[in-house]
Amino acid sequence: MLKIELKLSFDTEDEAKGYILGFVDKIKVIEPKELHDKILKKAESVVAFYKHEK
Repeated sequence: MLKIELKLSFDTEDEAKGYILGFVDKIKVIEPKELHDKILKKAESVVAFYKHEK
């Protein structure tokens, strides 16, 4: 698997989260740790939402 390290800048945290989550499992936040944790929580909430779908 090819790995490329990038530095990205966003105007807002919500913009960053939306952009990153749009790549699903193709991008991983390394820093800042706080954003990494928030992305993980958001992804977990999406999985929980779809697991409880009827």
